[in-house]
Amino acid sequence: MSLVDLGKRLLEAARKGQDDEVRTLMANGAPFTTDWLGTSPLHLAAQYGHYSTAEVLLRAGVSRDARTKVDRTPLHMAAADGHAHIVELLGTERELLQQQLQEANRRAQEYRNQLLKKEQEAEQYRLKLEAMARQQPNGKEIIARYNAWAQEGSQCNWKIQRQI
Repeated sequence: MSLVDLGKRLLEAARKGQDDEVRTLMANGAPFTTDWLGTSPLHLAAQYGHYSTAEVLLRAGVSRDARTKVDRTPLHMAAADGHAHIVELLGTERELLQQQLQEANRRAQEYRNQLLKKEQEAEQYRLKLEAMARQQPNGKEIIARYNAWAQEGSQCNWKIQRQI
């Protein structure tokens, strides 16, 4: 059976709410295709009120935000046909994604804080090394070389950032 045929059968199984057939077709490589209007299997499951089929498709990774050629999402289809339970399911999926985004933002902030702490530690080590260098007979020369090197490096970074 061709991929096109598998895709068509997936659309029909979603329209009829045939969960087992949907799973079998996906396991056999059926693509998440659309009909001539851009209607996906999830659109059809939502339109015809097949909650469990919609769940199967969402878990398989079908986009809940896909739009038809007339700009309708599965959420629009479910709401238009009065399938509140599917509207809730699609909304729950959205909330789950929002929670995942919030968690990613929390981790990013945590990493920023760790980076800031490491930068502060590096500055403390630099100050200690500078104090130790001052105690050396040629300490002022060492500090001057380091400062010149650090200044050259920061100018180089500044130039690179300006080019980007």
